[in-house]
Amino acid sequence: MEGQSTVNVQLVVKKYVERGSAVALYCENDVLPDILYKVTFLKEDSKIFEYIKGRSPPYRNYSIPGAEIDWKKVTPSTLTLKNVDYDASGSYYCEVSTDTPIFTKASNDEMLHVMLPQKGPPNIEFAKEQLYYGDMLIANCTTSRARPSPHITWLINGKLPNIGYNSFESGYNYGIKMHHPGRERSGGSTIGLLNGAFGGSAYGSFGGMAGLGSLGTGPGLGAPDIIVEESDKKTWQRNDYNYNYNQYYDNKQLQQQQQHYDNGYRKHRQLSIRITEALTDSLGRIEITCLATIPAHVEPGEQYADYKTSLIKLDIERNDQTSPQPSMSGMAAFGNSGAAQNSFHSVPVRSRSAVALTGALLALSVAYRRFRPRLLV
Repeated sequence: MEGQSTVNVQLVVKKYVERGSAVALYCENDVLPDILYKVTFLKEDSKIFEYIKGRSPPYRNYSIPGAEIDWKKVTPSTLTLKNVDYDASGSYYCEVSTDTPIFTKASNDEMLHVMLPQKGPPNIEFAKEQLYYGDMLIANCTTSRARPSPHITWLINGKLPNIGYNSFESGYNYGIKMHHPGRERSGGSTIGLLNGAFGGSAYGSFGGMAGLGSLGTGPGLGAPDIIVEESDKKTWQRNDYNYNYNQYYDNKQLQQQQQHYDNGYRKHRQLSIRITEALTDSLGRIEITCLATIPAHVEPGEQYADYKTSLIKLDIERNDQTSPQPSMSGMAAFGNSGAAQNSFHSVPVRSRSAVALTGALLALSVAYRRFRPRLLV
């Protein structure tokens, strides 16, 4: 066992890899080739590949769910998997053994996520076509199907609002077993918040592959009237996304790809914010941006595995006759509430019906009086 602490072993692997592609696992170590005896790759405590010096053949492969070994790229410390599928997702590590002295040392655990990227940018919809100062701006962002479900972040005028998020997750989650006793990790979508609010102070660019940590919170954006609601949706309904079940595919791989997209998820997130002077520029305009990323956040220097964005500019009008009451609240803007959705002064439906009924009775009364003398004759 002497000298074990001086040996460095580290597994290097991409965190996210697209379904159907290849990924290399590197068991980096500083063991001298003369004393290196065995290198073993494991997934959640199960052996998947092993190199043993002096054995013919030197490589031994085991069952690898959701992947195939690319034998052209195999080395004593490198394992390349090709045609990866979702079953290949999980926790991986490697072990290095020496014969002089005799000991084995394990590497760190590394997560591998097999993903399906978004097919297009997110879609932003608004509850009202015309917005006035004092109104509640209700926007809904929906991502395209992907796996795992993308994380949605709202930007207002290119800045992250300093708000609290009431969100919930459902759908694609999976348990991950670790080889260290007493440790367990679970994967899936994360919110990427720090104490209920986004951090950062500099107004960084949200284009390209920049991390959200470089985006700041702008002045006037921390009002309590900003509300965000979020949910995942599995594409289970036949007509939900206009999927043609009678479509014929000449390409088997294309067919499987479409089926996996159909089993993917869309993310929905709603933004509700009161329109004030502080939110508009000198031209009375607001920019609303929806970012859809996999994963939810990245560490400094890392890149998103998938990144899509949509931006819409809104012109805000002034209307002195606007009702002082909020124009919409919560999901009422999307027809999920029985409350009235129009704050502008207008004749209620019941009042219009009563006026029409009164007019009809009056006309009938006049006609009766006009024709009554003829009936008496």
